[in-house]
Amino acid sequence: MAVKTILKLDNVELTDLGLIFDKTNNIFGFDGAYSIPVGDRILWLFGDTFVKEDKLICNSAIFTNFFDPDKGLRNVKVKIDQNGYPVPIIEPTPEEKKTKCRIWPLHGINLKCKVYLYYVVVRIIPGEEFPYRSLSFNFEEVGSGLAEYDPILGKTTRLLRNDNLIWWNKNEGNFGGGVIEDINYIYIFGVHKNSFDKNSTRLSRVKKEDIKDLSKYRYLKSFKPEWTSNIKEAIDVIDDVPCEMSVSYNRYLKKYLIVHSLVSRDSIGLKVSDNLWGPYEDFCTIPVKRVSPNTFRYAGKEHRELAKENGRTIYITYVESEVYWPHLLRVRFR
Repeated sequence: MAVKTILKLDNVELTDLGLIFDKTNNIFGFDGAYSIPVGDRILWLFGDTFVKEDKLICNSAIFTNFFDPDKGLRNVKVKIDQNGYPVPIIEPTPEEKKTKCRIWPLHGINLKCKVYLYYVVVRIIPGEEFPYRSLSFNFEEVGSGLAEYDPILGKTTRLLRNDNLIWWNKNEGNFGGGVIEDINYIYIFGVHKNSFDKNSTRLSRVKKEDIKDLSKYRYLKSFKPEWTSNIKEAIDVIDDVPCEMSVSYNRYLKKYLIVHSLVSRDSIGLKVSDNLWGPYEDFCTIPVKRVSPNTFRYAGKEHRELAKENGRTIYITYVESEVYWPHLLRVRFR
Protein backbone atom coordinates (compact mmCIF):
# COMPACT_ATOMS: atom_id res chain seq x y z
CA MET A 1 0.00 0.00 0.00
CA ALA A 2 1.52 3.30 -1.13
CA VAL A 3 1.23 6.21 1.31
CA LYS A 4 0.67 9.45 -0.59
CA THR A 5 0.14 13.13 0.14
CA ILE A 6 -0.28 14.30 3.69
CA LEU A 7 -2.58 17.31 3.94
CA LYS A 8 -2.82 19.33 7.13
CA LEU A 9 -6.11 21.11 7.73
CA ASP A 10 -7.20 23.15 10.74
CA ASN A 11 -8.71 20.18 12.56
CA VAL A 12 -7.14 17.10 10.98
CA GLU A 13 -4.07 15.61 9.35
CA LEU A 14 -4.98 13.64 6.25
CA THR A 15 -3.00 10.79 4.65
CA ASP A 16 -3.96 9.07 1.39
CA LEU A 17 -3.28 5.34 1.81
CA GLY A 18 -4.34 4.26 -1.68
CA LEU A 19 -6.61 1.30 -2.40
CA ILE A 20 -7.80 -0.51 0.71
CA PHE A 21 -7.58 -3.99 -0.88
CA ASP A 22 -5.29 -5.46 -3.49
CA LYS A 23 -7.27 -6.13 -6.64
CA THR A 24 -8.31 -9.73 -7.16
CA ASN A 25 -8.20 -11.84 -10.31
CA ASN A 26 -11.98 -12.38 -10.37
CA ILE A 27 -13.19 -8.85 -9.61
CA PHE A 28 -12.46 -5.85 -11.82
CA GLY A 29 -14.16 -3.32 -9.57
CA PHE A 30 -16.78 -2.67 -6.90
CA ASP A 31 -18.12 0.17 -4.77
CA GLY A 32 -20.04 0.67 -1.54
CA ALA A 33 -17.64 -0.86 1.01
CA TYR A 34 -19.71 -0.96 4.17
CA SER A 35 -18.14 -2.92 7.03
CA ILE A 36 -19.71 -4.75 9.98
CA PRO A 37 -17.78 -6.53 12.76
CA VAL A 38 -18.92 -10.15 13.08
CA GLY A 39 -17.10 -11.95 15.89
CA ASP A 40 -13.38 -11.89 15.15
CA ARG A 41 -13.91 -10.97 11.49
CA ILE A 42 -15.20 -8.04 9.44
CA LEU A 43 -17.96 -8.44 6.86
CA TRP A 44 -17.48 -6.09 3.88
CA LEU A 45 -20.45 -5.28 1.66
CA PHE A 46 -20.20 -3.98 -1.91
CA GLY A 47 -22.64 -2.74 -4.52
CA ASP A 48 -22.43 -3.35 -8.27
CA THR A 49 -19.47 -5.66 -8.84
CA PHE A 50 -17.69 -6.00 -12.18
CA VAL A 51 -16.25 -9.40 -13.00
CA LYS A 52 -14.74 -11.03 -16.07
CA GLU A 53 -16.17 -10.58 -19.55
CA ASP A 54 -17.94 -7.34 -18.53
CA LYS A 55 -20.28 -9.34 -16.35
CA LEU A 56 -21.95 -7.35 -13.60
CA ILE A 57 -23.53 -8.68 -10.41
CA CYS A 58 -25.61 -6.39 -8.22
CA ASN A 59 -23.70 -6.90 -4.97
CA SER A 60 -20.99 -8.97 -3.30
CA ALA A 61 -19.40 -9.49 0.11
CA ILE A 62 -16.19 -10.72 1.69
CA PHE A 63 -14.99 -11.59 5.17
CA THR A 64 -11.60 -10.38 6.38
CA ASN A 65 -9.73 -10.58 9.64
CA PHE A 66 -9.24 -7.40 11.65
CA PHE A 67 -6.17 -5.80 10.11
CA ASP A 68 -3.89 -2.78 10.35
CA PRO A 69 -5.35 -0.32 7.82
CA ASP A 70 -1.97 1.45 7.53
CA LYS A 71 -0.59 -1.72 5.95
CA GLY A 72 -3.62 -2.62 3.88
CA LEU A 73 -4.96 -6.08 3.24
CA ARG A 74 -3.55 -8.52 0.72
CA ASN A 75 -4.81 -11.79 -0.76
CA VAL A 76 -8.48 -11.00 -0.24
CA LYS A 77 -10.63 -14.05 -0.93
CA VAL A 78 -14.11 -13.72 -2.36
CA LYS A 79 -16.80 -16.40 -2.21
CA ILE A 80 -17.38 -17.56 -5.79
CA ASP A 81 -19.73 -19.86 -7.70
CA GLN A 82 -18.77 -22.74 -9.99
CA ASN A 83 -18.03 -20.27 -12.81
CA GLY A 84 -15.60 -18.28 -10.68
CA TYR A 85 -17.91 -15.30 -10.22
CA PRO A 86 -18.61 -13.66 -6.83
CA VAL A 87 -21.87 -14.68 -5.17
CA PRO A 88 -24.33 -11.89 -4.24
CA ILE A 89 -25.08 -11.74 -0.53
CA ILE A 90 -28.62 -10.47 -1.26
CA GLU A 91 -30.32 -11.88 -4.33
CA PRO A 92 -33.03 -10.07 -6.33
CA THR A 93 -36.24 -11.99 -6.92
CA PRO A 94 -36.99 -13.35 -10.43
CA GLU A 95 -39.47 -10.51 -10.92
CA GLU A 96 -36.88 -7.93 -9.87
CA LYS A 97 -34.38 -9.39 -12.30
CA LYS A 98 -37.00 -9.30 -15.04
CA THR A 99 -37.64 -5.60 -14.41
CA LYS A 100 -33.88 -4.85 -14.23
CA CYS A 101 -33.76 -4.17 -10.51
CA ARG A 102 -30.57 -4.41 -8.46
CA ILE A 103 -29.97 -4.61 -4.74
CA TRP A 104 -27.25 -2.53 -3.12
CA PRO A 105 -26.37 -3.37 0.50
CA LEU A 106 -26.21 -0.54 2.97
CA HIS A 107 -25.10 -0.79 6.61
CA GLY A 108 -26.32 -3.23 9.25
CA ILE A 109 -25.66 -4.78 12.63
CA ASN A 110 -24.66 -8.10 14.16
CA LEU A 111 -27.19 -9.39 16.72
CA LYS A 112 -27.22 -12.83 18.35
CA CYS A 113 -25.21 -14.59 15.63
CA LYS A 114 -27.28 -13.04 12.83
CA VAL A 115 -26.37 -10.03 10.72
CA TYR A 116 -29.20 -7.68 9.79
CA LEU A 117 -28.50 -5.89 6.53
CA TYR A 118 -30.43 -2.89 5.28
CA TYR A 119 -30.45 -2.47 1.52
CA VAL A 120 -31.80 -0.29 -1.28
CA VAL A 121 -33.49 -1.58 -4.44
CA VAL A 122 -32.87 0.39 -7.65
CA ARG A 123 -34.28 -0.04 -11.14
CA ILE A 124 -32.08 0.42 -14.19
CA ILE A 125 -33.31 3.02 -16.65
CA PRO A 126 -32.90 1.97 -20.32
CA GLY A 127 -29.69 3.31 -21.76
CA GLU A 128 -26.02 2.72 -21.21
CA GLU A 129 -25.61 -0.32 -18.95
CA PHE A 130 -22.26 0.60 -17.42
CA PRO A 131 -22.20 4.38 -16.87
CA TYR A 132 -19.77 4.43 -13.95
CA ARG A 133 -16.99 6.16 -15.87
CA SER A 134 -19.16 9.18 -16.62
CA LEU A 135 -21.22 11.72 -14.72
CA SER A 136 -24.50 10.13 -15.83
CA PHE A 137 -26.73 8.05 -13.61
CA ASN A 138 -28.93 5.37 -15.12
CA PHE A 139 -31.05 4.16 -12.21
CA GLU A 140 -34.02 5.16 -10.10
CA GLU A 141 -34.64 4.18 -6.51
CA VAL A 142 -37.50 1.82 -5.69
CA GLY A 143 -37.23 1.61 -1.91
CA SER A 144 -35.35 -0.07 0.91
CA GLY A 145 -35.70 -3.14 3.09
CA LEU A 146 -34.06 -5.46 5.61
CA ALA A 147 -32.42 -8.87 5.24
CA GLU A 148 -31.23 -11.43 7.81
CA TYR A 149 -27.88 -13.06 7.07
CA ASP A 150 -26.62 -16.21 8.79
CA PRO A 151 -22.80 -16.05 8.60
CA ILE A 152 -22.45 -19.71 9.62
CA LEU A 153 -24.74 -21.09 6.91
CA GLY A 154 -23.97 -18.30 4.45
CA LYS A 155 -27.72 -17.84 3.86
CA THR A 156 -29.62 -14.57 3.49
CA THR A 157 -33.37 -14.10 3.93
CA ARG A 158 -35.09 -10.89 2.89
CA LEU A 159 -37.73 -9.97 5.45
CA LEU A 160 -41.30 -9.17 4.51
CA ARG A 161 -43.51 -6.23 5.45
CA ASN A 162 -47.13 -7.20 4.81
CA ASP A 163 -46.05 -9.58 2.02
CA ASN A 164 -43.85 -6.85 0.54
CA LEU A 165 -40.05 -6.90 0.48
CA ILE A 166 -39.96 -3.09 0.33
CA TRP A 167 -40.19 -1.69 3.87
CA TRP A 168 -39.83 1.98 2.97
CA ASN A 169 -40.70 3.43 -0.44
CA LYS A 170 -38.36 5.90 -2.13
CA ASN A 171 -40.30 8.90 -0.79
CA GLU A 172 -40.05 7.68 2.80
CA GLY A 173 -36.31 7.13 2.62
CA ASN A 174 -33.53 4.63 2.01
CA PHE A 175 -33.00 3.53 5.60
CA GLY A 176 -29.78 1.81 6.57
CA GLY A 177 -27.22 4.33 5.31
CA GLY A 178 -25.77 4.46 8.83
CA VAL A 179 -26.54 2.13 11.75
CA ILE A 180 -25.45 2.36 15.39
CA GLU A 181 -26.62 0.81 18.65
CA ASP A 182 -26.78 1.62 22.36
CA ILE A 183 -27.76 -0.70 25.21
CA ASN A 184 -31.42 -1.04 24.20
CA TYR A 185 -31.92 0.48 20.76
CA ILE A 186 -30.70 0.36 17.19
CA TYR A 187 -30.63 3.70 15.38
CA ILE A 188 -30.96 3.74 11.59
CA PHE A 189 -30.33 6.76 9.37
CA GLY A 190 -32.18 7.05 6.06
CA VAL A 191 -31.90 9.48 3.16
CA HIS A 192 -34.90 10.95 1.34
CA LYS A 193 -35.70 13.88 -0.94
CA ASN A 194 -36.97 16.86 1.04
CA SER A 195 -39.51 19.46 -0.09
CA PHE A 196 -36.76 21.26 -2.02
CA ASP A 197 -35.86 18.02 -3.87
CA LYS A 198 -32.55 17.85 -1.98
CA ASN A 199 -31.09 14.89 -0.10
CA SER A 200 -31.77 14.97 3.64
CA THR A 201 -31.39 12.38 6.38
CA ARG A 202 -34.04 11.07 8.76
CA LEU A 203 -33.43 8.95 11.86
CA SER A 204 -35.38 5.95 13.09
CA ARG A 205 -34.89 3.71 16.09
CA VAL A 206 -36.15 0.32 17.24
CA LYS A 207 -35.53 -1.95 20.20
CA LYS A 208 -33.06 -4.69 19.38
CA GLU A 209 -35.59 -7.47 19.93
CA ASP A 210 -38.01 -5.76 17.51
CA ILE A 211 -35.65 -5.18 14.59
CA LYS A 212 -37.69 -7.48 12.31
CA ASP A 213 -41.00 -5.70 13.07
CA LEU A 214 -41.41 -2.49 11.07
CA SER A 215 -44.46 -1.45 13.13
CA LYS A 216 -42.15 -1.01 16.15
CA TYR A 217 -39.85 1.48 14.38
CA ARG A 218 -40.09 5.09 15.55
CA TYR A 219 -38.88 8.24 13.78
CA LEU A 220 -37.24 11.35 15.22
CA LYS A 221 -39.85 14.10 15.53
CA SER A 222 -37.79 16.73 17.36
CA PHE A 223 -34.30 17.20 18.80
CA LYS A 224 -35.66 17.07 22.40
CA PRO A 225 -35.77 14.13 21.40
CA GLU A 226 -39.34 13.11 20.56
CA TRP A 227 -40.24 10.04 18.52
CA THR A 228 -43.26 9.21 16.39
CA SER A 229 -44.66 6.16 14.59
CA ASN A 230 -45.72 8.41 11.69
CA ILE A 231 -42.85 8.77 9.26
CA LYS A 232 -44.51 11.86 7.75
CA GLU A 233 -43.79 13.67 11.04
CA ALA A 234 -40.06 12.84 10.91
CA ILE A 235 -37.65 15.78 10.88
CA ASP A 236 -34.47 16.09 8.83
CA VAL A 237 -31.25 15.61 10.80
CA ILE A 238 -28.61 16.62 8.21
CA ASP A 239 -28.62 17.76 4.56
CA ASP A 240 -26.48 17.32 1.42
CA VAL A 241 -26.08 13.58 2.07
CA PRO A 242 -26.08 10.79 -0.53
CA CYS A 243 -27.49 7.38 0.32
CA GLU A 244 -24.24 6.19 1.97
CA MET A 245 -22.73 7.52 5.21
CA SER A 246 -21.45 6.39 8.59
CA VAL A 247 -22.19 7.25 12.21
CA SER A 248 -20.08 6.49 15.28
CA TYR A 249 -19.33 7.73 18.78
CA ASN A 250 -15.79 9.10 18.77
CA ARG A 251 -14.21 8.78 22.22
CA TYR A 252 -11.39 11.18 21.40
CA LEU A 253 -13.72 13.97 20.29
CA LYS A 254 -16.31 12.91 22.89
CA LYS A 255 -18.96 13.45 20.25
CA TYR A 256 -21.02 11.54 17.73
CA LEU A 257 -19.44 11.68 14.30
CA ILE A 258 -21.13 11.44 10.91
CA VAL A 259 -18.98 11.01 7.78
CA HIS A 260 -20.35 11.27 4.24
CA SER A 261 -19.54 12.38 0.73
CA LEU A 262 -21.00 15.76 -0.12
CA VAL A 263 -23.53 15.68 -2.92
CA SER A 264 -22.77 19.26 -3.93
CA ARG A 265 -18.97 19.14 -4.24
CA ASP A 266 -15.85 16.96 -4.42
CA SER A 267 -15.38 16.56 -0.69
CA ILE A 268 -16.09 14.42 2.33
CA GLY A 269 -17.87 16.08 5.22
CA LEU A 270 -17.41 15.36 8.93
CA LYS A 271 -20.20 16.48 11.25
CA VAL A 272 -20.38 16.21 15.06
CA SER A 273 -22.99 16.37 17.78
CA ASP A 274 -23.23 15.85 21.54
CA ASN A 275 -26.29 13.69 20.91
CA LEU A 276 -26.80 10.84 18.49
CA TRP A 277 -30.00 12.42 17.18
CA GLY A 278 -28.36 15.82 16.69
CA PRO A 279 -28.44 18.61 15.87
CA TYR A 280 -25.13 18.15 14.01
CA GLU A 281 -22.65 20.86 13.12
CA ASP A 282 -19.83 20.91 10.56
CA PHE A 283 -16.47 19.79 11.95
CA CYS A 284 -14.35 19.84 8.80
CA THR A 285 -14.45 19.20 5.07
CA ILE A 286 -11.87 16.98 3.39
CA PRO A 287 -11.19 17.76 -0.29
CA VAL A 288 -10.91 14.78 -2.64
CA LYS A 289 -9.28 15.32 -6.02
CA ARG A 290 -10.71 13.93 -9.25
CA VAL A 291 -8.74 11.46 -11.35
CA SER A 292 -10.10 13.18 -14.48
CA PRO A 293 -12.70 15.89 -15.22
CA ASN A 294 -15.44 13.41 -16.16
CA THR A 295 -15.39 11.38 -12.96
CA PHE A 296 -16.98 11.76 -9.54
CA ARG A 297 -16.27 10.64 -5.99
CA TYR A 298 -18.87 9.09 -3.72
CA ALA A 299 -19.56 6.50 -0.98
CA GLY A 300 -17.56 8.29 1.73
CA LYS A 301 -17.79 6.64 5.14
CA GLU A 302 -15.80 5.82 8.27
CA HIS A 303 -15.00 2.25 9.38
CA ARG A 304 -15.23 2.62 13.13
CA GLU A 305 -13.86 -0.84 13.93
CA LEU A 306 -10.49 0.21 12.42
CA ALA A 307 -10.04 3.35 14.56
CA LYS A 308 -6.87 3.82 16.63
CA GLU A 309 -5.78 5.95 19.61
CA ASN A 310 -9.24 5.85 21.17
CA GLY A 311 -10.67 7.44 18.05
CA ARG A 312 -8.03 10.11 17.43
CA THR A 313 -7.12 8.29 14.21
CA ILE A 314 -9.97 7.10 12.01
CA TYR A 315 -10.13 5.51 8.55
CA ILE A 316 -12.45 6.58 5.75
CA THR A 317 -13.12 5.01 2.38
CA TYR A 318 -14.56 6.56 -0.74
CA VAL A 319 -14.88 5.45 -4.37
CA GLU A 320 -13.59 7.27 -7.46
CA SER A 321 -15.76 6.36 -10.45
CA GLU A 322 -12.82 6.01 -12.84
CA VAL A 323 -10.97 3.59 -10.53
CA TYR A 324 -14.13 1.91 -9.14
CA TRP A 325 -12.41 0.45 -6.09
CA PRO A 326 -12.56 1.57 -2.42
CA HIS A 327 -9.91 4.17 -1.61
CA LEU A 328 -8.61 4.58 1.95
CA LEU A 329 -7.85 7.78 3.88
CA ARG A 330 -6.30 8.08 7.32
CA VAL A 331 -7.61 11.03 9.33
CA ARG A 332 -5.88 12.04 12.56
CA PHE A 333 -7.52 14.71 14.68
CA ARG A 334 -5.15 17.50 15.75
